[in-house]
Amino acid sequence: MRHARPPARRPHGPVARTALCLLLGLLGTAGAAQAGHRLSVLGGGEGWNDNATSFHGVVLLAYDSPALWRDGWFSAEYNTDTLRLTLNNARLADGVWLSAQLGGEYAIAGLLPDYYVNGLRDLSRGFQAGWVQALTALKLQLAPSLFMAVELGGRRWFFSATDDTDPDLTLPPEAWVFEPRVRYTGWWLRPDAAWQDRHRLYPRHRGLAIGGELGVDLRSDARAWGGLGDAMDRRNRPGEAILRARQWLRAGWQLHPRVRTEVVESAALGAGEDDLTRDRIGGQTPYVAPLAGAPWASWVSAQYVAAQWSWHARVWDDLELGPLVNAVYLGDPDRTGATEASAGLWGVGGLVDWRRGPWQVDLRGGWSPSVTDRADRTAYSVWLSVGWAQHYGE
Repeated sequence: MRHARPPARRPHGPVARTALCLLLGLLGTAGAAQAGHRLSVLGGGEGWNDNATSFHGVVLLAYDSPALWRDGWFSAEYNTDTLRLTLNNARLADGVWLSAQLGGEYAIAGLLPDYYVNGLRDLSRGFQAGWVQALTALKLQLAPSLFMAVELGGRRWFFSATDDTDPDLTLPPEAWVFEPRVRYTGWWLRPDAAWQDRHRLYPRHRGLAIGGELGVDLRSDARAWGGLGDAMDRRNRPGEAILRARQWLRAGWQLHPRVRTEVVESAALGAGEDDLTRDRIGGQTPYVAPLAGAPWASWVSAQYVAAQWSWHARVWDDLELGPLVNAVYLGDPDRTGATEASAGLWGVGGLVDWRRGPWQVDLRGGWSPSVTDRADRTAYSVWLSVGWAQHYGE
């Protein structure tokens, strides 16, 4: 559903579709046709210091075809436990593009098998989740750098207990969901290889892009779930109509031929949401609101503002190094359903971004003093990914 392809991702359910990379790709350009065949491979993982299994990984295999019908192209992506088949950006008229997608995920949607409270894992509250989905999107160019997209999707959820799931935990009902979305984007970013190459997870921003999403989820069954007698699960009482608003910004400035700085920001506001639809926060992957030092997706929120500021120095060839700092302000930080509660979290770290021909290497590490205080243990995380792509017949 991107102008070239969706990003590689460790699958974690519908919240990922509001992540910044996917929104930028879906809405950010005018939909230039794919040239030739493309094969992409990526492997990556993130580790951290928590009280249980402290690693999540990504394995990606993807194919993109040359231009087919009306300059649209076909892509097939298998990522860890998710399969997506997509027709991308078929041009219906000047400034109008159509995309469609079929997808499914097995077992680990939303990273729901891993349940975190304040940086510590409680596997008794985790469970397996999967889904199948079909969607179609119409993208409109409103002005040279302004775009709107209307997306209609339907999803069916499936759930099952793990060996560690508490037998008293009530699983979510296996519901059908209608998921209409409207998205707006203003795109003034300079071209970058990451907008076309799906193995390059971190675009190098120069310029500005902003966007927003309004949506609603209409479920066929909206019963409460979780430990229903427990205050910990007051937050999982979804509405029949779940209202969603999402906003994002990406900006970068080239201060010197070898030095640039960039800011990545996102925010969410939802009503009637539960942990199936809330956004994931924590870690340094491109699939979450970043928080260096926190475990991957260790906070789950529909009311937050998150920002990251990083500096990038080109020290050799196409190798960038630099520091980063990120912060998140979110509601219900203790995951109790206390909507009046809020907290600020922050982390610091560094990055390595190396592009070498068809290869891409990304290394990011960091520490969070605020998560350290909450978890009562040193909160650090490290992400490493290696990707490769090959183009044929261009």
